[in-house]
Amino acid sequence: MKAKTIPVMVDDRKDVGDFKMTRVTYFYVESTEPSPDIPIDDRTLGIPMLPLEFSGVLHRPSNKKELFETPDQIEGLFRTVEAHESLYVDSDNIWIPNELFDKTPERGDIYRVPFDLFAMLYPLCRNDASLDAGLSGISEAGIVVSFSEIETTAFARWSEGVVENLRAAYPKSENLKLEWRE
Repeated sequence: MKAKTIPVMVDDRKDVGDFKMTRVTYFYVESTEPSPDIPIDDRTLGIPMLPLEFSGVLHRPSNKKELFETPDQIEGLFRTVEAHESLYVDSDNIWIPNELFDKTPERGDIYRVPFDLFAMLYPLCRNDASLDAGLSGISEAGIVVSFSEIETTAFARWSEGVVENLRAAYPKSENLKLEWRE
């Protein structure tokens, strides 16, 4: 079985003094309230339970493809998640050492992070005090974060579509338009 990877979008690359890190954003699904609508139960796990809370990182489209190749796959996954009344999609970020990227990261690029690396970085980035201490072993592990050109294109087109939809939905009434101050 192929190792799972998480798509992350580059937000900001820092290369200042000893701080040589890139902040990346990822999408996750969450529910913060108990609900029988969360699709984890005895049918999916074989365990008679109902979850109280739920959180999970998104790692591929819902159509069994390994990569997000089109904006429709991204939008479709979000719609599938949000069809469950108690679930929603959100984003968060982690920091990744610059040396782990297979090419110089630029804002908006999509990279694939091996789940093992993501799982190591996730708790470190929740507590800034532990970040430096935990990074020494990670940098020496030789794990590479790989650029995904097809996903970079898909997410850029998806983002453009979101902005276009927001502009189209914005009220066109001149009475509602904010005035500029000089």
